[in-house]
Order: sequence, then C-alpha cells, then structure tokens
Amino acid sequence: MSASPARYLLRPADEADLPALGRFKAAASPGVDALPGDDERLGALLEASLRAFALDGDERGGTHLFMLDTLAGETVGCAGLEDVGERIEPFYSLRRDTFVHASVALDKRSRASALSVCHDLAGATRLTRQHLVTTDPPLLELALRGRLAFAACHPGRFADELVAELPGMVDARGRSPFWEAIGRHFFGVELERAEQLCSRGDRLFLSELLPLYPLYESLMPASVREAIGVSHPRARATERLLLEEGLEKSRYFDVFDTGPSLVGRFARMRTLCAKRTLELMKIEQASIRAPERLISNARLAGFRAMFAAIDEFAPGQARLDAQSAAALGLAPGDRLTVA
Repeated sequence: MSASPARYLLRPADEADLPALGRFKAAASPGVDALPGDDERLGALLEASLRAFALDGDERGGTHLFMLDTLAGETVGCAGLEDVGERIEPFYSLRRDTFVHASVALDKRSRASALSVCHDLAGATRLTRQHLVTTDPPLLELALRGRLAFAACHPGRFADELVAELPGMVDARGRSPFWEAIGRHFFGVELERAEQLCSRGDRLFLSELLPLYPLYESLMPASVREAIGVSHPRARATERLLLEEGLEKSRYFDVFDTGPSLVGRFARMRTLCAKRTLELMKIEQASIRAPERLISNARLAGFRAMFAAIDEFAPGQARLDAQSAAALGLAPGDRLTVA
C-alpha cells in the first residue's frame, strides 16, 4: 500500500452536502466527471443515497453516495457505489467480438473485430460518481478502497460482480473521437447532451437509437480505433488503483466514448481479502508509531473510513490515536475493521 497520511475521511453523504455537490458539478469537465447536470437531479441523487443508507440489514439495491473530507472538515470529493438490486434495468455497453470469415475459393481466412451493443453487465454493482478536487494519491486510494471497505462490511447489499466504467478520450470541449465519427450519426445530438439524458435516468433513447448491428473496427477512422479502451489522462491514476485492487480490463467499453470498463468479483478484491475485525482497546493522546492501514467503523448510516496508524498490540486488540478515533466515531470496546 502507498504511504497514506491520515488526512482524509470517507463518510455517507447527507442533506448538508448538496452545495458541495453543486460546486463539484460546476467544476466538472465535460465527458469526464459523472454527476447529474442540474440541482434537481443532484437533489434526487442525494435523496436516493439517503434512502439506501436508511434501509435495514443487507437489502440489495440502491445508490450509496459517499463524501470525502479533510480532517479539518473541508469536503474535497464524492464517490458512489450503485446496485440495481432485483430491478430489471438494462445497462448498455459496447462489447468487442471477433468474427472469423473464410473463403474456400480464395483459400483465405480473416479475423475481424467489431463492437456490438449489449447489456451483459446489467445487474453488476458499479463504482460511480467519483469527483475529487485534487489528485492527491491518498485521497484517490481512500475514494476507492473506502467504498470497498463499506461493501466488505455489508456484502449482502451488493452483487458479486463489480464494474468500474472509466471516462474515455475526450478533448477539452468534451468531444470524443468515437462519438464524433460514429455516435452522433445515430443520435443526432452532442455527446454532453446524450450523457446528461443518461445521468437523469432517461435511458429509453439508448434502446431506440443504438445501432442494431456490429460496428466493424476496420471501417472506423484510425483516431477512433486508437481511442477504444483508452482512459482519459485524468482517470489513469484511478485505473492503476483499480487494477491493483483486483479489477481487470475487459472487452466492454462505454457506449458514448469507448472508455474502458474494468470488471471483477467483490470476493477477489484486495481490500475484501485483507479485511479483519479488531476490538479497540486503547485510545492514545499522542500519535502512534505503527503501520498505517485502512480502518473503518463497520457501521451503516454512520459509516466512516480513513487511513491511520493502528497498533495491534495483542491478537484481535488494537489501539488508535485520539484524533483518528474521534474522526471514526470510535470508543474503547468498539469493533473496527482493518485492511
């Protein structure tokens, strides 16, 4: 694990976070950041998250939105974890298929790659809505692993399959090579408009206008072929963390900008495999000289996670410094998880 000063805290979003979400949306880059485009939709996203955290037990389905704060109380990011539960809800992707063509008369065999519309990934839990005001590595790592720590504490809420869609190659104006060369011919709107419709939940137009037949890559411009499966430069650090965590590259891509979809199984994620439960026995006023670990309080609506030094001075028993314990809402005798 990279060195991670205990400067950030991950927690569930609450009603007071709407202004911060509005600031994040105002600062978002077209085609890169995935937050709804207006205050009403941001409010609906927040309400959906509040409902999800209010559910008792491990009932599947819901949008879990988390905020990231500095220990000084400044909100510096958000990140989501979404599961459709038992709802029948298509989730469209482009799937790369290989077709083999052969001619006896010409004594020739050829292989051709093509992109086909599918919803193979429907039903998977998705890592979504990530927006961070800084690329500080500890913040990036907490945004990812903090969500996985929550899933590790409440596994029944999520599907076993996990998907992370990364933004693809778009320029400063939000233009994608794939959309400009191909997508707009089917939809007749700008990429930003199409993504706004999806962020509002208006997905019917996808089934109505997405191409019915495979799109052969050999017929696409070189600029489009070279961008398929390539993440936006701003997403490269997140992509590396996802791969280190245990997700894998796949043959699935975003329907708008052909950004990569990373897939994996929750049970195989590094954070889940490393999770252990300890009892907090001592809280020290001074800092603790011990390795830093990802720590969570394992709660539901009151969930908190952060990186901090923790000393397991006896099997199953640990001590924390007072600042970390207060940020996590822990007292002596409480259970916590480390990973």
